[in-house]
Amino acid sequence: MRILVFLLPATFAFSSPASFIPWEVSSSADRPSFLAAADMNGNGQDELICTAWNDSMVIIYENPGDSWTGTVVADDFPGASSAFAGDIDGDGFMDIAGTSWHAGELRVWYGDGAGSFTEQTVATGLTSAHEVTGSDMNTSGCIDLVTAVAGTGTISVWYNGGGALPSWTEQVVSSDMAGARSVAIGDFDGDGLPDIAGAALVSDCVRWWRNTGGETPMWEEHSLTESYNGAHMVRCGDIDGDGLQDIAAVAFFAGGIRAWPSSMGFQEFTIEAGFPGALGLCFADLDMDGSLDIAATSETEGALKWWRNTGLDQPWPSHAVDTAIPDAWPLTAGDFNGDGMPDLAAGGGSGETSTVRTYTGDGQAGLEEASGTGGLSIHPNPSARGVTISSGGGGSFSGGITVYDIRGRSVWSFDGAFEGSSIYWPGTDSSGGRLPAGTYRIAGALSRGGEPRRVSVTLL
Repeated sequence: MRILVFLLPATFAFSSPASFIPWEVSSSADRPSFLAAADMNGNGQDELICTAWNDSMVIIYENPGDSWTGTVVADDFPGASSAFAGDIDGDGFMDIAGTSWHAGELRVWYGDGAGSFTEQTVATGLTSAHEVTGSDMNTSGCIDLVTAVAGTGTISVWYNGGGALPSWTEQVVSSDMAGARSVAIGDFDGDGLPDIAGAALVSDCVRWWRNTGGETPMWEEHSLTESYNGAHMVRCGDIDGDGLQDIAAVAFFAGGIRAWPSSMGFQEFTIEAGFPGALGLCFADLDMDGSLDIAATSETEGALKWWRNTGLDQPWPSHAVDTAIPDAWPLTAGDFNGDGMPDLAAGGGSGETSTVRTYTGDGQAGLEEASGTGGLSIHPNPSARGVTISSGGGGSFSGGITVYDIRGRSVWSFDGAFEGSSIYWPGTDSSGGRLPAGTYRIAGALSRGGEPRRVSVTLL
């Protein structure tokens, strides 16, 4: 393993109503192509996983306080195109899966919790493999992998056989996604099972596949659009507060950001019509008002911007974060300094112009404002353990309660309705594991009119 050290901070041109402090993570990762945020060492603070296309590298960047230290996980992965972090072998330590465009490979690096990794090649011959993500797709208790392979136009699930260095079984979900670029996982129909969304640059399409359940699920295809020119990235998050995951995508040639909220029957909602050359996309509650916002990068504009969620009945205002990222591409959100506030990370350039940067956010609306949203109250806030969630004003939460982290991922849910009483969230995930300190969003829909109610809470 090679260790790389970078000093900070650096300054760049940026402007937005929420305050973001930019830091240079690296200027040596040649053509950063993907960024992922994950707490790799269990310290309650996200590390930044980066793939460097021209360097054939997968790198973990850690911020111990006054500098970023880079650990090279792999340096023989040509056209490294994406990375996913999770406990793939179930040993309690974080692992990394990655795709290689030029090698056509899917690999996993299993972490030992002490900074060392054991490599496994899951598959070869994946022509122009572009993206991988993961979740337990068949409720087996193991994290499975989902890939988008551009050269074969294929979306596939790779089922995890369990144990150390598990066996892997491929199931093709779709083989007509020409130029498949991106995959995302979320429960889009509210049945408790993880579904798949995908974007294809050559087919110009965004589609999703419903998980029918079982050890080897069938996948029911649903088209969202077949005319989004150069669809490049798809992500999911609950932007309307109804407890269900919604789908959003960006397109390189058409530009802009489009969303398909589940509460609108997946009708298309345009968040941004401009923004040409859009490549990266992520969800985060950047202004801390209890609603998920969207951030995106544009290679054409060399920019990172975010759009404030103002509901589905009006335009979302945009705010520039950085307008000087050469060939801006990868983007993610996380908490990189452990303060519980959502931060952004983006990258771009190649050779001497290569850059990876984080943007430390402090929110704007604040928890006091968010906790005043009618019909939902929590106590205490902040809390060292958990909180009591109550429905006030005579309303009941017919759709239950869901808790999300700052990246919009569901971490805990209560499926039953309650009225005039309270339930207790112990500050854990759905499996009972203690969640790291930070800011979480609690959402539920009232039975009267089905209006969404949201509130943010801080775990200490």
